[in-house]
This record gives sequence, structure tokens and C-alpha cells, in this order.
Amino acid sequence: PPALPPVSPPALPPAGPPAAPDRGDAAPRGRRLAAWTIDAALLAAVAVLLAAMTWGRMHGQFVEDVPWRVGEAVLGLATSAGDVGGAAGKIGGDLWGTVVADIEQALLLLVLVELAYHFAATAWKGRTVGKAVMDIRVHRPAAAGESGGSSVGKGRAARRALVSTAAGTGVYALAWVLLLNGWFLLSVLLWLAAVALFTANALPTLAGARRRSVADLLAGTTVVRARTYQRATETARRVARDNAARLAQNERAQQAAVHAQQAAAHGRRAARQAGASGRRLGGRIKRRALPAAQPDLPQLPPAQQPLAQLPPAQYQPPPQYQPPPQIHVRPPQQIPPPWQQGGPPPR
Repeated sequence: PPALPPVSPPALPPAGPPAAPDRGDAAPRGRRLAAWTIDAALLAAVAVLLAAMTWGRMHGQFVEDVPWRVGEAVLGLATSAGDVGGAAGKIGGDLWGTVVADIEQALLLLVLVELAYHFAATAWKGRTVGKAVMDIRVHRPAAAGESGGSSVGKGRAARRALVSTAAGTGVYALAWVLLLNGWFLLSVLLWLAAVALFTANALPTLAGARRRSVADLLAGTTVVRARTYQRATETARRVARDNAARLAQNERAQQAAVHAQQAAAHGRRAARQAGASGRRLGGRIKRRALPAAQPDLPQLPPAQQPLAQLPPAQYQPPPQYQPPPQIHVRPPQQIPPPWQQGGPPPR
């Protein structure tokens, strides 16, 4: 099977706080406006909740206290020789004082809620809910000699929260308190001051080059892009690519395992075929090496059996060759014919 390329583990982002953004990476105007809108909507919901609670308190006080206060006024009217204005003023003043106290408590709670919200969110995470939704955060710019900024800190978070709360609901709540206590002209001046402070705090975030508000200038902070969504998206893409690479590697490994099993099966089959061929070839070589089978011959008596078939005890090798003895033949004697011996001549 082909060699599988190594797959590196997913490179996850480093642990710890996110990297410090650049000095010029200011938050866009649209995001800051949207973040302020979300935070204002949350504070408006808190204000509606406080208003409902205040109305419930005033309604209970009217239901419980008015009959008792009317009774006191009637008793005072009888003992004061008919002082109707004093009795009515006492009833009205007491009721108005109760209403004013309830409204002032609600306004004070609203200001405290906004102050605690901005301080806790900025000191803890460097962002409110609106800034987190719009992916921006409060950042302390890097000082001279530093490579990057750091966290805001509690001191800067407290200063920024004080200025933001004063430009938000603080001065408006104070103007309402003065109005409820009869300081009409001073309350109008405070309303104008609240509008001016809110405009001065918000206008640089929309028109300035660095887009730093008055709260940022006094706290030494700036609002920059957080790039949380971007890092999360890049991390998700990187993890998805790594998982896809792992799946591809596992698939290739499974295919390689299947190929290895198939190759092993082919090898076993080839080994069996080679063994069978070897056995057949060995049988052929063995048959060729053995002598041919002798046909069955009838048994002959020992005198007529060949020498090779006689038992070893009866077999005797032939005697060694000995040359025959030399025979000396005497040469024939020369006998004369008869006529030479005195006999009659031939006829």
C-alpha cells in the first residue's frame, strides 16, 4: 500500500488572554453605536422594572395610608377649629413626600445599576453586553516601551464607569430629583448640562480619528476591535481541516489495511499453489529416478534362475581364467613314399 503522509495535530490558539490589538485598530462607528443601543435597551428594561416596582409601592401606600391620613386630617380639622387648608395641606404634603421619596429611590437605584454594570463589565471582561455582541472591547493602549497594551484594570474601569454613568443617567436623574423638590430652574439647567455632557462624550466616537470618548480620555482607554468571532471562525476552520485530514488519513489507513489483507490472501493462495506445484514436480523427479518396475516372471528352479536372482548363499563367482597348458606336439617325421622304400612304383 502507498505510504501515508503524516498529519500534524490541530494548531489551537495559545492559552491566556487574547493578543493585544494594534493602536490604530479602533472600533468602527457603526459597531459602537449599535453597542450603545444594546446597553441603553438593557438599562431601559431595568428602568421599566424599577418604575413598575415604584408604582406598586405607591399604590400600596395610597390604599393603606390614605384612609388613615384622611382620618388624621378630619381629627386635626376638628381640633384646629376648622383649619381646612392646614388639614388638606398636611394630607397632600405627606402623600407627595411619599411619592417623591419612592421616585428618588428608583432613580438612585437606576444610577447605581448603570454604574455597577459599566464598572463590573469593563473591569472583568473589558466589554459590556453590547460591546460583546458587536465584537469590540475596551483596551488600554500600550505605553512607551511596551510591545502591546494590557487589561483595563479596576482604576481605569472605575473612572470610565463614573464618566459614562454621569453622561448617561446620572445628571438626568439629578435633574429629576431637583424638579421633584421644586427646583425648576436648576433642574432645567441640569438637563441642558446632561445633554451637553452626553453630546461631548458621544460625538468623538462618531467623528474623531481615534474615536475616543471623554470617558476614554479621562480613563486612558480606547475601544478597539476584539476579533473574537474572527478568531473563533479561524479556529473552527482549522479544526475542521484537521478533522477532515484525520478522516482522510483513517480512510487511507483502512484502504491500506484492506489492500494488505488482500495481498496476504493472494500470498497464501500463491504459497499453496507453489507448494502443490513443488509436490507434483518432486513426484515426477522421484518417479524418474526410481528403476522401472520389473514384470512378474515365473519362478524358475535354482539351476535355471539367472545369477543375479540367485540368493547370496548359492551364488559363487566364476573361477579365475587360467591359460590352458601348453602341449608340445612333435613334428611329423618325413616318411619316404613306398616306391622309394623299394616297393613297386605306382601305375
